[in-house]
Amino acid sequence: MRKLDNLPTAWQQRLLEHDYRQSLLQSLAGELLYSKSVYRRLRNEPETATEEENKYFANAYSNLGWSEWSEPMRQNFLRWEGIASYQMNKQINTVLAQENVCSFSLDSLRSMMEPTYGDLVGAYFWVHGRWARAGRMMIDLELTQKILQMKEMGSSSQSIPNTPSTICPNANWVYEFIPNERSSIALAPLPEWAAGVDRLPLIYTIDLNLNRN
Repeated sequence: MRKLDNLPTAWQQRLLEHDYRQSLLQSLAGELLYSKSVYRRLRNEPETATEEENKYFANAYSNLGWSEWSEPMRQNFLRWEGIASYQMNKQINTVLAQENVCSFSLDSLRSMMEPTYGDLVGAYFWVHGRWARAGRMMIDLELTQKILQMKEMGSSSQSIPNTPSTICPNANWVYEFIPNERSSIALAPLPEWAAGVDRLPLIYTIDLNLNRN
């Protein structure tokens, strides 16, 4: 899309109409209810927890001597773990909804979480990874919108002032005029996670001579 010229302004704005972060939060809320239903089913059939189709539970419970536990003990354990899992994931969703994806880190997520049962490293990485991907998509779309705006303005884009990012409140889109009718745009400062992502260059240079009206 960045290669298109003279794309109407209305279409440029539509790039940012859909907030993928909110979509992710809605998806996580749905998965929260699904997880609750899984534990409810396992409580009714605790003997199925270590069957092949439940690999997560099989790997986690086999080392606990699951086969030697009585059924009431299994049911109580599943009830307790189901509550802990639900509360943990609900807390993660609440924390994410209040945080900015560009300044957020895995360590900050851990520090905001209350101690609970189990090894949460996997859950942290999984949720944080998806949150970061949603943020990367939004940043990439915002850059695309800025590039299309520069193309539409042609040489007049040299007068565009640096503008705050709507996705990363602590960063700006920095414009720079380069000799030979070229302009560049870059996000500064880069979010910590974006600085190490080679496939997401948040800098772009265009030849204004190719975009004159």
